[in-house]
Formats: sequence, C-alpha cells, structure tokens
Amino acid sequence: MNVNDMQLDQGDLEVPCRLTAIFDRQKSLMEKYHGIEERNGLLLDPSVPVDLDHRFGQQRLKDFSWRVSEELGEATAAFEDHPNLTEHLHEELIDALHFLIELLILSGLQPEMVIKTLSSIHGDTRKKYPNLQHDLLESLFMWNFPEDYGLQWGSGNGFDPTACLPIEKEQLFYCSYLVVHEMARAMNCLKNKPWKQTNMLTDVPRFHNHLSHSLLRFIELAGWAGMGPDKIYEIYVLKNKVNKFRQRSNY
Repeated sequence: MNVNDMQLDQGDLEVPCRLTAIFDRQKSLMEKYHGIEERNGLLLDPSVPVDLDHRFGQQRLKDFSWRVSEELGEATAAFEDHPNLTEHLHEELIDALHFLIELLILSGLQPEMVIKTLSSIHGDTRKKYPNLQHDLLESLFMWNFPEDYGLQWGSGNGFDPTACLPIEKEQLFYCSYLVVHEMARAMNCLKNKPWKQTNMLTDVPRFHNHLSHSLLRFIELAGWAGMGPDKIYEIYVLKNKVNKFRQRSNY
C-alpha cells in the first residue's frame, strides 16, 4: 500500500487553508499512533504539546527530530540509488514532512505562529536564503490564509517545479542538511539532557524560531527536488491516507 493506491477527492483539495489542513490531518494520525507507542512502552511524554522545560518532553522532541533526519536520509538514499525514480524521492520527503509537522505540533507551534515567524523575514529572504526558490515560498504560503494572519506576500506567478530539473545530487544533499541544521539548532535549546542534574528553562522564542525555519528549509528542499506547492500538499494528503489505512489494518 502506497500513495499510488490512494485517490484525492474534491473535499481534500477545497480547504480554507492548506497548512492548517495538514496540521489537522497530522493531529488525527497522532491520536492513534500515540496509543500504539504507549502500548509499546516508548511514549516518554503523552502530552500534546509536551512540557518544553521537562526532560521527558525534551527527549520526545529530540526523538522526533531524529525521525525527520532518518526520513531525509532515506530520501537522499533513494535518489542516490534510483535517480530516475523521483516518485520514491518525493514520497520519502513527504514522510519527513509528516514527522516534521508532528514535531511542530508537539512543540506547541500552530500554523499561524509558523507563518507569522516566516513572514517576518520576507523582506530579506533572498539575502538570508540565497538558494531558496522564492516563487515556491510565495506560492506555498499563499494558501488562502485568513486575513488576520497579517501576511504581506507578493502574488508572484507561482512556482514551476520543472525549473529545478534535472535534480542535482549535491544541491539535494545540501538542502537536506540545512533542514537538519535548523532542527539541530532548535534541539540545542533543550538543555535538560539525560546526564544533567540541574533543570534549565527553555528559550521558547528561540526554539520556535529555529523550528519554523526548519520548515522553511524543507520547502527549499522540496523545491530543489522538483515539488511545487500543489504537489507537496497532494502527496502529503495521499500519504496521510496510506497511514490511516495502515492504522486500521494494524500494520
């Protein structure tokens, strides 16, 4: 069972805000998976969001950051082994997005918080992110966001994913590293490591800022992998349905 066995319906596509829809779908998956992890004895902190100042909550977040990293590794390995099978690369990247979105949810971030953080760098985006596919950034975040999000994105002409083809291995690997880099900077804000005896408070604004930027870096990566905003959303929904089926069938 994979994304090719699933279909999109009109209700999947006609949503008020795509990023909010992704968050909502991931929350639905989480409810079942958390029960499975608890039965397996691997649910360190059942809270959603976790306590950012507690060592168990921090350890769960670090576990999820590794899950994202592992899926990115599977994606680059898929491209390295089968460079002509871009469908495999894309599905592995969307697996990483599933874990990344859940990491954001567990960290207490909501769609509007992420978007406001990222929109604040819009004026200086090209300088800070010289490799960013700027039209993709604009297209992805022009997802019918409510007016009270306060966004000031330009309309742009959309993003043509074919502009990134053929996919360059070095660029793909580098952009994958940048996602991990931002996550690592976020995880470094969580100071209550297993060997620490003094509890330390988390710098939450800094932590959330780096996590939000990890999503921005993922968007950059997806662009270099030839995925436009529509494709990112559509494959996410299809893989979400696959995961729902796996839950029902006790996969």
